[in-house]
Amino acid sequence: MGKLGVSSSSSSLNTEGIMLGSNSITLTISGSPVVFNKVNDSEPYSATYFHNAANKDFTINVKHTVPKTRGASKESHMIRLDANHYDATDGTLLRTNSNWVVVQTVDGTQEDFNLSAELTALITALDATAIDELISRLS
Repeated sequence: MGKLGVSSSSSSLNTEGIMLGSNSITLTISGSPVVFNKVNDSEPYSATYFHNAANKDFTINVKHTVPKTRGASKESHMIRLDANHYDATDGTLLRTNSNWVVVQTVDGTQEDFNLSAELTALITALDATAIDELISRLS
C-alpha cells in the first residue's frame, strides 16, 4: 500500500500527491496504481471513494468532525482504507483489511501548522520496515 503523505500546506492532506476533494484519487498498491472514484460527498465534511478489482474491492472514507464553535470540545480528521478480499471461485468474503489515520485535537483550538508537522513526522517514520514490524505485533 502506498504511503499517505501530508503536503507542506497545513490545510491539505494528500495521497501519492493527489489532492483529496477531487473526483478521483490514486494510490499505489502492490506496485500498481489504483484509481478510486468519488461515489459520495453528499454529507458535510465527508467523502467516499471506491475501486472494484478482481476478487477484491476498496473503499476510502474521509471524514471530518468539526465543532460548531472552533476550539470547543474536539476536532478530528480521519482517512480510512478498507479492502474486502473475496474467494476467486465462489465470491465468498474472506476478510476485510482496514487501515486508517485519525488526527484529533482535544481541549483547545486546532493549530494546523504543528498538527501537520507532527502527523508528517509519524507518517514519514512508517516506512516498509516499520509497517512490517507493526503487523508482526512488535511494539
